Formats: sequence, C-alpha cells, structure tokens
Amino acid sequence: MELWGGSGECGEAHEKLATASIPAGGGVKGTRCMTAAPQTGTYPYLIWVLHAGGAHGAVTLCPDVACPG
Repeated sequence: MELWGGSGECGEAHEKLATASIPAGGGVKGTRCMTAAPQTGTYPYLIWVLHAGGAHGAVTLCPDVACPG
C-alpha cells in the first residue's frame, strides 16, 4: 500500500509519501502504521494505491502521528 500526495480529486499523484506492507492471505486484520511527510510540497489530497486484489477494510488517519493503543 502506498500513500501519495496529489493536487486534485481523482487526479495525478505527485509525491510518494509513505509505503506500508499488508500481509498476504485473506482475512488478516490489524493495524498498519506509517508516518508521512511531504518533502517537495504540500498536497490537498491523499491518494491510496493498493497493489493487491480483493477488498480492504476501513482506513483511519490518526492526526497525532501515533497509532491508537
């Protein structure tokens, strides 16, 4: 899973902000944390890129730069 910054809704991704691995195998649940900070600009949109088939659960963004305990 990759998190990119972009300048438009459903638009082009301009900068990769973070990467997180999702374990293979259906039904795996858990928390995947990543810290993201743009290096070349600021972006009003976040774009998730998933390199896998199937569905995923909810995505939560934590504003305190820490995963909930």
